[in-house]
Amino acid sequence: MKPSTKRDINTAVQRAVQEAGHLGLQRRRQGYRTATHDEVQWEVDVLYEQAYGDGVFRVGWGVRVPGVAEVLEREELAGTEHATVGGDAGALATRSRRMKMLVVEGGTMSLVNRLLWNVKPEKLDTLATRISEWLSGPLTEVFESMTSRQGVVEFLENYQARYGRTEMHPDSQEMALALIAALNGLSGDKPGAFAALDKWRSLIGSPGDDSYSILAAKINRVRGRIEAL
Repeated sequence: MKPSTKRDINTAVQRAVQEAGHLGLQRRRQGYRTATHDEVQWEVDVLYEQAYGDGVFRVGWGVRVPGVAEVLEREELAGTEHATVGGDAGALATRSRRMKMLVVEGGTMSLVNRLLWNVKPEKLDTLATRISEWLSGPLTEVFESMTSRQGVVEFLENYQARYGRTEMHPDSQEMALALIAALNGLSGDKPGAFAALDKWRSLIGSPGDDSYSILAAKINRVRGRIEAL
């Protein structure tokens, strides 16, 4: 993607972030903004989708809880796609199962992709206004529900009932239970953590299944880390 096109995209997102100033998001690198609130970090990220054309992008959101990655044997990486929970901002705002692609004015996208994603190039002001509406409305509600580990646990337990099957991670019950176990463990609720691990174990199949031994060993290691907290 051309540097000038990336600048235009980031200008639109920056305007939207400024209009949603109550979130306190600060730039960490090009396209990536975060805000620390109590026990968590809120994140908004520009996700360039050059595979679909020049000037095509999405806006990602995430909530990161320090320590969760270590408990679950993950590498702690920057970006909303690696946050504890997160997803596509447009999909969440519109309760859509599909990602919401955006195209900056001057960008190029094939007719097939325009029809597939129901999108067309738009002026910076138009894009900034739409993204600001996402941030100031639905995303604010989601972010403000998660300022603590327990808030993230409650979100994981209820998000599908509240927001539907939107483009979001974790995208499986097993992964949600793993996160709940880690969050409860970090909060000192070891019985709650172990209960989540037991539910996770019940979903991994039987001892004779190909992946059972690998997953069971991982659950045991996670349990050991939680016991040591």
